[in-house]
Amino acid sequence: MKLIYFGNDPLASCVDAFLDHGWSIAAFYMSPLNETEKEIESKAAQLSVPVFNDKPQIADMEEYVEAGVQLFFSAEYLHKIPVPPKLQYSVNLHTSLLPLGRGPSPLPYVLERYPEASGLTLHKLSEEFDKGDIILKRKVNVSPTDSMNTLAVKMYLEAPKIVRQFLSAHEELYTDAQPQSAGEAWSIPAANARTLDWTLSAERLSRRIKAFGHFGTIIRMDNKYWRVLFAETVRAPHSVNPGDLIFKSDDLIAVSCLDGYVCIPQKAMLQL
Repeated sequence: MKLIYFGNDPLASCVDAFLDHGWSIAAFYMSPLNETEKEIESKAAQLSVPVFNDKPQIADMEEYVEAGVQLFFSAEYLHKIPVPPKLQYSVNLHTSLLPLGRGPSPLPYVLERYPEASGLTLHKLSEEFDKGDIILKRKVNVSPTDSMNTLAVKMYLEAPKIVRQFLSAHEELYTDAQPQSAGEAWSIPAANARTLDWTLSAERLSRRIKAFGHFGTIIRMDNKYWRVLFAETVRAPHSVNPGDLIFKSDDLIAVSCLDGYVCIPQKAMLQL
């Protein structure tokens, strides 16, 4: 059986699940956030399968179906996928427990406000993003110490399990998929949602730092804006104003917040 794989590296762990079940991949489509998706490209090279960065066109998709492709599978893919009427199966793997958390960036919301939505949902592709009938769900536990980084790794490790569950009885599960309820969509977080507000508590700032992980938070210093890739917070009594620079060396700075301070390695700061 053949499929087209639409996706980027964050859930590339799904590829081997299909290969282990005897499926073949006719093509990979990527929508890279950076210049490349190295894991997808590596898998495509190993399999001698073409990989495309351009948006999928209906004429090309129809040709694949006529050539025997039965499934379109999407995971962490940013573009709309045109689905030919003759295609048997079209599914997307989403990183929240739908219908809560529709949208391209659910993990920061999960970590800051909605831990109950942490998980994976396999659903049918639909005209509107993330609104297709639900095939399977899989809870992914989130702990108080999790960051976007650690939760993303958990999703990567759990994703093949839900795919294998689907492949074990894909015809029945696809037929039995259930419509979604009203739910809730989450937009891409705005810059102010990523900004460190020094008048907040160390605990609140810690949650925000964890929520954005390696994508980074934003600070303003010396009349410039910086992307911060790593920071640590600590509660500690002080008598200075929130936002004061209380320590600086060649390697590290520390900025006061409401009830403590935030330590930021200089190497973790990128000027915007």
